[in-house]
Amino acid sequence: MIGELKMFYKDGVHYRTLDRHLTEEDVERWVAASGWSRSRLFDEIAARLALGFNGSELSFEFCDAVVNDLFGPVTNTSGLRPMVFWEVNSAFDEGEYYHDNNREEDPVDL
Repeated sequence: MIGELKMFYKDGVHYRTLDRHLTEEDVERWVAASGWSRSRLFDEIAARLALGFNGSELSFEFCDAVVNDLFGPVTNTSGLRPMVFWEVNSAFDEGEYYHDNNREEDPVDL
């Protein structure tokens, strides 16, 4: 899934100018292929994003774009709440803005 996502979300290409974004159809296909529930799928993707970012294998921009686009499908999911996804989503959201107007610190590094 991460490999497929890398084809959509290319480093150096601004989010608004991407040719393709993740869709509900992608989520449905991945659920069918993995045999996981939607909630587990979201948690697994989020965990891989967090680990990849922490290991400097995935860029902030890539991970942030993916969790932002997963937000819609996640909120359209009933059943168990994907807790790992929400934690990872919140962490990447914190990197989107300067905290306390402190422009000396890169919010991604916090």
